[in-house]
Amino acid sequence: MPTQIDRHPTSEQLTAANTAASSLNNALFFLIALDVDERMKMLKMGDRTDGFVRYALDAAREHPGTLPGLLDVDKLERDLDLRDDLAPLEMLLASMLQKVQDTRRIAGRDLYSGCLDIYQSLQRYGGTEGVDATLAQLGKRFNRGPRNAKDGGAAPAQ
Repeated sequence: MPTQIDRHPTSEQLTAANTAASSLNNALFFLIALDVDERMKMLKMGDRTDGFVRYALDAAREHPGTLPGLLDVDKLERDLDLRDDLAPLEMLLASMLQKVQDTRRIAGRDLYSGCLDIYQSLQRYGGTEGVDATLAQLGKRFNRGPRNAKDGGAAPAQ
């Protein structure tokens, strides 16, 4: 299989990209990281909730006397502004992240495919070269062992 990618940034280009990413990370010091449990349990606002939120804030501005005193509408409006301000950045970063992931995927596929070609060539033509130990080591990648019918998984490694 021909390789799909043959782009190799220089070390200077990678250093510049890492420096820029680090600068961006420092500029966004206010971002918050949630753990998986927090992310799963929290109330989430999606696209369908957006109209409700904006309408509710409009209603709060129109009828301030009906709200409890502890409800800080100004803070809620700042939260909406922050959410709106971060949307374009999120889209740009998501697009960049997808490109990084796709490029790594393609490079990995090309690499793995090429190394499979090496392994197959060694199997076919390496008999006279004394590559038995190398083939045995490479072949460990493909050793599955007997399947355990009870749980559907592979037998434990010995």
